[in-house]
Amino acid sequence: MASLPPSPPFMLAQIVERYHVAVHAADAGLDPPQSYLLVQTSLVLCAGLLWTMAYLFYSIRAFRDHKSAMPLYSLYACLAWELFYWIVLASTSFEWFGYGIWFVADLVHAAIVIQYQYADQKWQATREMCRGVGFFCVGFWTISIFNPDHESSAFFIGFVIQISISYGSLYDIVCGEDMKGHSLEIWFVKPRTSLSQGTQSLIRDTGALGC
Repeated sequence: MASLPPSPPFMLAQIVERYHVAVHAADAGLDPPQSYLLVQTSLVLCAGLLWTMAYLFYSIRAFRDHKSAMPLYSLYACLAWELFYWIVLASTSFEWFGYGIWFVADLVHAAIVIQYQYADQKWQATREMCRGVGFFCVGFWTISIFNPDHESSAFFIGFVIQISISYGSLYDIVCGEDMKGHSLEIWFVKPRTSLSQGTQSLIRDTGALGC
């Protein structure tokens, strides 16, 4: 009995072939099909969109309550992460645009925090923020020396930052008994951001799609 010819990638994967994010070295070594890259790109887009929505919700609540639910050290780390890995990782126009959107969204949130939460100490808060961002950028650069795989470093550092934001927010609610800056929208979106990022990493590390 003659074997059937291999089926081509489904239509959507063919259509968006040219729009995939840059292929990771771990993926390239597997020579993955277009359908695999479509799933990876979709997860990246999903995580990016959800995180942008989270920034929007953070900024709305900070504007209304004059207080951010995001701990300051986490805000410094987010700004540094987006700036450092924007420069280091972005290799396509799509990635440059994506990292740029995140960085601008974070800058807007930082500006709202300085303008309203630290209205009487704007210059001092600005200086502290610049020092904090610089400190974290130096830290990320140091990590990149010991781990040249920037993508894995970006993932795990980003995951740690997400953990710090979540625990800092819980501490603020439970111990500080302060709900200012918090909203159900933020808590709805953030876990799904981490879930999308974690799923992408899991698929890549385990070859869950059979590549």
